[in-house]
Amino acid sequence: RNNVGFFLPVCLLGLVNHQAFPSAMALTPKETLVTMFNDNKGLGWKNNDNWLKDQDICTWEGITCYDETESDQQRVGKISKIDLSDNRLNGKFPNQIYELPFINTIIVRDNPELEMDFTGIGEAKYLEVLILSNTNVPSLEGIESAQRLEYLHITDCQLEGNIPDEIYSLASLRGLFANYNFFTGPISTRIGELTKLTELYLYENDLTGQLPDEIGSLEKLKVLALSDNAFSGTIPQTLNNLEDLEIVSLERGLGKEKGEGISGALPSLSELDSITQVYFQNQKLEGDIPDDFLASAPKDEIVKVMLYNNKLTGAVPKSLLSFDRMKIFLEGNQITQLDQEFCDKKDWMGGNVALYGCDAILCGANYYNEDNGRQTSGESKCDRCRGNKVMGAFECAPVSTGPLTVRDILGIFYDEMGGDGWSTNINWNEPDVSPCDWYGVYCDEEDDVVDRITMVDNNLKGEVPIELWQLPNLLILDLSSNDIDFVFEGVGKCETLKGLYLSDTGLSSLEGIGELKLVGLQAIDISSNEMTGTFPSELFTVPTLKDISMSHNSFSGSLEDKFDSFPDLMKFHAYGNDFTGQVPPSLGACDDLEDLVISENDFTGTLPPALNNLKNLEMLSIHQTTNTKGGITGPLISLKGCASLTTLHLGSNALSGSLPSDLLEDSNVLGESIDMDLSNNKFIGAIPSEWNRFDRLFIDLTRNEIDRLDPVFCEQVSAWQEGAVEDYGCDAILCPPQKYSDYGRKAGSDSECQSCENTGGAPFFGATKCDSSDKASEHEILKKLYYATNGPEWVVNLGWENGDAMCNWYGVECEDGKVVGIDLSENGLKGTVPPEIFTLSGLKELDVQSNDISFDFSDLAEATSLEVLYLSRTNLDSLDGIWLASNLRELHVTNNDITGRIPDEIFNLFNLEGLFMNYNRFSGRLPSKIGQLINLEELYLLHNELTGQIPASIGNLQKIRILALTENHFEGTLPVELNELKSLEILALQREGGTVGNEVGGDSVGVDNGLSAKGGSGITGPLLSFNKLEHLKSLYLGSNKLTGTIPYDFLDGLADKESMVAIDLIGNQLTGQVPSSLVQFEKFSLFLAGNKISGIASGVCLKEGWMDEMAGIKGCDSILCPVNYFSFIGRENGLLEYSCAPCEGADMTDYLGSFTCSDSSAQAATQERKILAEIYESLNGPNWLVKHGWLDAGTSICEWYGITCVSTSVESVQSIHLSQNGLEGDVPSSIFELKNLEELVLDKNDISINLSNIGSDPKLQYLNLDSTGLSSLEGIGAASELL
Repeated sequence: RNNVGFFLPVCLLGLVNHQAFPSAMALTPKETLVTMFNDNKGLGWKNNDNWLKDQDICTWEGITCYDETESDQQRVGKISKIDLSDNRLNGKFPNQIYELPFINTIIVRDNPELEMDFTGIGEAKYLEVLILSNTNVPSLEGIESAQRLEYLHITDCQLEGNIPDEIYSLASLRGLFANYNFFTGPISTRIGELTKLTELYLYENDLTGQLPDEIGSLEKLKVLALSDNAFSGTIPQTLNNLEDLEIVSLERGLGKEKGEGISGALPSLSELDSITQVYFQNQKLEGDIPDDFLASAPKDEIVKVMLYNNKLTGAVPKSLLSFDRMKIFLEGNQITQLDQEFCDKKDWMGGNVALYGCDAILCGANYYNEDNGRQTSGESKCDRCRGNKVMGAFECAPVSTGPLTVRDILGIFYDEMGGDGWSTNINWNEPDVSPCDWYGVYCDEEDDVVDRITMVDNNLKGEVPIELWQLPNLLILDLSSNDIDFVFEGVGKCETLKGLYLSDTGLSSLEGIGELKLVGLQAIDISSNEMTGTFPSELFTVPTLKDISMSHNSFSGSLEDKFDSFPDLMKFHAYGNDFTGQVPPSLGACDDLEDLVISENDFTGTLPPALNNLKNLEMLSIHQTTNTKGGITGPLISLKGCASLTTLHLGSNALSGSLPSDLLEDSNVLGESIDMDLSNNKFIGAIPSEWNRFDRLFIDLTRNEIDRLDPVFCEQVSAWQEGAVEDYGCDAILCPPQKYSDYGRKAGSDSECQSCENTGGAPFFGATKCDSSDKASEHEILKKLYYATNGPEWVVNLGWENGDAMCNWYGVECEDGKVVGIDLSENGLKGTVPPEIFTLSGLKELDVQSNDISFDFSDLAEATSLEVLYLSRTNLDSLDGIWLASNLRELHVTNNDITGRIPDEIFNLFNLEGLFMNYNRFSGRLPSKIGQLINLEELYLLHNELTGQIPASIGNLQKIRILALTENHFEGTLPVELNELKSLEILALQREGGTVGNEVGGDSVGVDNGLSAKGGSGITGPLLSFNKLEHLKSLYLGSNKLTGTIPYDFLDGLADKESMVAIDLIGNQLTGQVPSSLVQFEKFSLFLAGNKISGIASGVCLKEGWMDEMAGIKGCDSILCPVNYFSFIGRENGLLEYSCAPCEGADMTDYLGSFTCSDSSAQAATQERKILAEIYESLNGPNWLVKHGWLDAGTSICEWYGITCVSTSVESVQSIHLSQNGLEGDVPSSIFELKNLEELVLDKNDISINLSNIGSDPKLQYLNLDSTGLSSLEGIGAASELL
């Protein structure tokens, strides 16, 4: 009855269409939609939920109606939006849609079989958004009638000819998106009529001619994207009128240049105050960069300027120094000068200038970098080249040499490839050892000549020298898994070369690969290099190739049908690329082919019948779990001629029809194990009874439409599925209808075929789920993870490729048959982790740390069980979306490249107990919202760039046990709220190095580490007593600037005074003596060296358990060396080299725990030199107007510019006069520790200063801070001598 009741309305509605009524008869909205459904094969849409079923059309998939909140009540219940994008519409778009009275938005993109027509579009009087990209648009005629249209998307619609005038008549247009078409001719001057445009996208067309000046009339334009066209002429100066412009793109893609290119001068764009992205690369711009280039652009934002590969000359203008974070790409021009001041712009080029200086912008004259014309990493350096006269060069002519011996050639190879740093370099360059005995070098046994070099994963770096091709007998060169630069230029000279292995080497270009035809190469491996572009057609010119491996790259496009060029081909591996189109039939001409592995691409078309000819084929693998285009269609061919085939993987395609009864009928290996994956296709019918000829078949036929499986047949194939059929019967092959398992079969005792609760939920054999949703099974999700992250190349992948139950797969943990944990850390994953991983409903812990992967959190909201997430060392650069993991208890993102302020999203994870974010580049203050994470027990923020005062809200973390904030830029005082953290066991705020992972103390606690590498003055003010902390075990506050004495009640509240307690206070400015109250502790390590401690209370040195029991041996010296004694660590630890040694001659020390000896005046001078150095570094000293003498080790501080000393004989600062000298930044508080400073004049500088430490200067009389950034006089009262 239900079927009849459903069918009748559909039939009736099907009659109500535009064919059933005269054309003049207006259709109702429902009739109009039914017309669309019928005319566009609605039954075949991806999603047609509720269409024709529900009387309320507002519930139909893709239909949005105005609701009761609409102010215009006549619109309520009417259709406002139609969105049927990427839904397999096939037919003609009905013009009656335009008659819907209040239609505002139509989105039908990505329906390539949908034909658009704009007749009658003028009836859509409220239409504002029309998105038609990747549909069939034969013509734009009539679109001019859509006078309210604001956004038009016609990208990838195969439009040809000039841009039609109809476009220029759309006066309301705000956004035009017409990329990837075939528009030709110039842009009309009528473009200026579109005065409301904010976005204009016309890239990847064939537009020509001069850009019209009228573009300058588009005053609201924010994005102008015209790249990859064939424009000529010059860039119109009227671009300077576009004051709202943020992005301008006119580049030509490297290697796909169109037309003559744009020439003339580079426009200044000086009036554009919003511009942040400029793309003019690969054109023919000439002349100097204007001095006022981007003069009005925002100086404190990231501004990206792409000007490489033009003909620009002269100097980089110094006016660009006003930008804080510019990325400017100038390589491949004729630039001759880059001022040294650019080398100090540390935030330029994404922070690379801080690492590599000016080389990060351009390699200097007489240098080059083949890849970038600049240095981009520690390995990709600018190499010396005597002939280059301009900056930013890519090439260097090789220096000619005479004939070289084998030893000479290998010596050059060693030097150029960083031989001293190789993992193993045994015997290399040893004069008395034959090269045949050098590590990785192999010789022919008969002729004793070098014929192989194998240096796999040996830490080679640098460019492979061209001299290597002069080795006269080299057969094999294997440099796999090294980070090297390789070019094919000259390889044709190595006439004996047969095998070249370059997998995982960072290979970025195949230019010149055609030279291999000169050497008769038989094997080449370029896999795992992330290479892009199409299949290198030059390889077809190397007919001798037998083995081609290019898996795990990003090659794209179709494979040319030229594989008959390889008559001897035995192996072709192209797994994990982005190839598309038809599998080449010419592969069937490769008679010797044994392995054809081209899985995880995006092939379509059908299986070429010519594959039947491959009698030697052993492995055919074209599964496509990650396909986006639907996969290979058509029938499964018989492969009768493939007599040797033992592996057939064709899963996750769209193969259809019945399974061929003659599959592998002529096989010679029917008695051997055969592995066959035909899952997730569209096969119908039954498993042919003739297949009982396979003795030991392992087959996956799940997720097809198999409707018959004869139990008698299953009895005949008991050895199938590795013998599981004998144990479980047909269920071991496929679960029967109305039953399911994650595997679609019974894969073991813990994977039963379970009954579906809903009738009709699993109508076919081999179901992995019962519902009709698109949600993948856990088994499918794990398989997608496997293939998306280079699974076959993982370090360990046991079980992931065979028929084991998923709960037996390496790294997978299950409970009750559901995945609850995944641990694939340090396992060689590469690629993007599919977000579906978060849809595993039972997943509690995911560990993918230490893998080269990318990651997003788009499906994280579905991970309702997720409690622990390990993403450390994964290249993660953003935490956007992390707040969706509402039940997360632990988050590990250590050792990534996350920059900027700690995102507020973190503070919405209220269940967090452990937060591990060490070794990133978080900056700014630690937000006060940290106090919202009241369940935190461990907080690790080691080695970031956090600044400012630690917030008082830290006191809200009453459960915190470990608070590790080491190696940041904190200033201010210790918040008293730290003393309220009753659960605290470890507090780490030291600035010295030596931290390793989560060991917050590190190896260098108690060691003099010199000045902190971190900026800022460090934490100042008094040492808190911490007398309320009952559980404290370790306190690390070294290398800050704490002052005052150690409180008498220090740590009084510790409940356990018998166990070990470690306190690091090294390198502060604490005074007084070690208090006698500390004798209450039995095992105590107190690191105090480098302070101003004058004594140790009696009784303290008698505590034999102190200092790791060294106090029982060395007494007080184990705590601090006495006055006039010193040690490298300021104390004794039992080692002779760390004994407290007496000062000699006039040298002396003033305090206990000194690291060195000096006379008192020399010691004071050294300290003052350190303070002045800190002032110089903190206030942008390299850019001061006058700075002579500063930091010169051979110059007395009394001779430094602006410094006056007490006298010619006393090297102590009396006055500092640096008025109007270009100082910038925060004045370090240590400036007030210059004990003889009487005058401080810093007026007319862009500085800020905190006066809280001014009382440390007992003699300050004159202070001039006019016209600075002074914001508060708090603390000024402590300057008692100020006149």
